[in-house]
Amino acid sequence: MYSIYGGFIEDLTPNQIKLFGGFFFGSTFDGSIVDLYGDATIRGTMTKHDLKFDKKYLNREDTIKYHFKMSPHGIWVGEYVMGSGTAGRAFAKTNLTNLNWKGVEMLVREQSFNLLRDSENLVEKLLCKGLLKPVEEHLKLFFS
Repeated sequence: MYSIYGGFIEDLTPNQIKLFGGFFFGSTFDGSIVDLYGDATIRGTMTKHDLKFDKKYLNREDTIKYHFKMSPHGIWVGEYVMGSGTAGRAFAKTNLTNLNWKGVEMLVREQSFNLLRDSENLVEKLLCKGLLKPVEEHLKLFFS
């Protein structure tokens, strides 16, 4: 499982960064992402140098295409293009999450996984079972 987080800059508000976060499985993937506009599904591919995915919000019909290149600093840098032709800049960071999923029970009680509602519960269960542990080195990068 990979986590993904980052931001995008819309041409209409060039001084504001809109943040997003989510997850996906594998280098050819389907996943979930959430930002201020709502929950979305993502479908794409990731190689050593390229990250491409289509994002489709659950409450909209259009698809937004993202294309990133890996920078020398380990950050994905690229752009997005909406079906209407509107484009903007974007950046992201992906991390491989080395979890042992053996013994983790996930019961689907509803038709769809709501990232905002359900992810906190999932993380809590993984922490309680000892399958997810904070990595101090990563925390130092963000809080030092």
